[in-house]
Amino acid sequence: DGHGWTLLGERVVNGHGKLDKDAIEVGKREGRFKKVAIVVEDSDLEMTDFTVKFGAGQPWHPGLSHFFKEGQRSRVIDFPGDERIIKRIEFAYRNLPGGGKAKVAVWAQ
Repeated sequence: DGHGWTLLGERVVNGHGKLDKDAIEVGKREGRFKKVAIVVEDSDLEMTDFTVKFGAGQPWHPGLSHFFKEGQRSRVIDFPGDERIIKRIEFAYRNLPGGGKAKVAVWAQ
């Protein structure tokens, strides 16, 4: 249920089982957020790194390394401190062998 959440962006993993890196550019126009969640669709996926770069300060690594099943979402990941402007979200991931191309969606609130 996306009620109250904002879709920041989606990416399709093209790595064919190899590590793929990608990013979603966000910015001030989307607003300020306190938390994010990741939803994986269309195939299974291994996420090896997830980094949030805020409008100010150091990049933040919430320690998300996870095997996602198709249709699964991450836990809700709370940001440190108050609401923040997200500048960019970066991730490293790969499709799991035998699967298709996973789609990763990042939602924020």
